[in-house]
Amino acid sequence: MDKDQKNKDNKKKSDANETQKKSQDAKPHAQKHNDVKEEKSNNNSDVEQLRAKVELLENELNQTKDKALRALADAENTKKRFEREKNDAIAYANKAIIKDLIPSLDSLDLAISTTKDEDIKKGIELVRTTFITALGKWGLEVIDDKGKEYDPMRHEACLFDVNPDAKEETVLETLQKGYALHSQVIRPSKVKVEKCE
Repeated sequence: MDKDQKNKDNKKKSDANETQKKSQDAKPHAQKHNDVKEEKSNNNSDVEQLRAKVELLENELNQTKDKALRALADAENTKKRFEREKNDAIAYANKAIIKDLIPSLDSLDLAISTTKDEDIKKGIELVRTTFITALGKWGLEVIDDKGKEYDPMRHEACLFDVNPDAKEETVLETLQKGYALHSQVIRPSKVKVEKCE
């Protein structure tokens, strides 16, 4: 019986060892399976983190591009403004001198209208024409709008003539010529206006 018992005990031990061995073999397989799952989970987590980082970097890039475009537009606008201011400074640099010369033109106009001698009148008209031509090269324009619509930005109404049939206020007569420098009025015309009631 001893032998039988020993054989049984040995068989039990052998079976137990095999079970233990199978169990140990199964553990690494299960462990490997769990490791693969964890690795996939870690990879998915890494991918999500990378996607989030890419999205953040794309947003930062778009913001930087937007700032750069705005800065470029501001620089271009500043350049245009400086160019416009420079051109205006050049165009209106002589404004004070030209304004000081306008009374001389008025004196020539008065001399022309009051002189009886035709030769003297022609001489004064020639001087005035030369004077106006020279100042015209610097942007001076004469405002003489007889027969045109009254414009308070260009005309100073000194006299009114009421006409019930008039459809709009019209300049009937220029009493004193006005002047503009590069289309900017530096002295409005003094005019007589036809006015409707």
